[in-house]
Amino acid sequence: MGVRLRQHDRVILGCACCSGLRILFDKTIKRRAAVIKAITLMLALATPGIGNAQIRNTAVEGIISPLIRSEMNRGNRVGIKCSVGAYTLAQVRNCFESAIDSNVQSNTATDAFMLGLYFTAWKYASINAELHGNEDWTSAAISDVRNVQKYRFALGLTMAEVMIEEGDRVYLPKWNEWEIKAR
Repeated sequence: MGVRLRQHDRVILGCACCSGLRILFDKTIKRRAAVIKAITLMLALATPGIGNAQIRNTAVEGIISPLIRSEMNRGNRVGIKCSVGAYTLAQVRNCFESAIDSNVQSNTATDAFMLGLYFTAWKYASINAELHGNEDWTSAAISDVRNVQKYRFALGLTMAEVMIEEGDRVYLPKWNEWEIKAR
């Protein structure tokens, strides 16, 4: 994608190819970021495959690739299934380990999936650590924080972007506390 400046701060964003469709935009500089976000989103939608190489977050800040978002959601759903009905740390961890193993074996354990899974695991472990004051839950939550950081950094996401569920934003202050504990 080429960017050329012209007289009166006009920009031509030229030649963005998306599934054979040639797109030519002529926008003012003020609208350039929105146009780049739209092009990035279209390119992300057209990306074939689901391997980690294809789902790195190359989007402009604030827009997450739909593939990354869907993989994070998939990990989140698996994490929720593991949390529901499991009352002990061992039950929860066994479920998470088996979900990870099964996804690794079927070659679907992408970084985004693992991020969604570990973020949900952290939410569950941190709530139990605070409720019960149990050292095992605290250790599990700290381990989950480290895993979330690992996959989040690999994908180039902020914590605000990781918190994809509507109610997740309330966890941001707690996340900051747990990040400090994990150091």
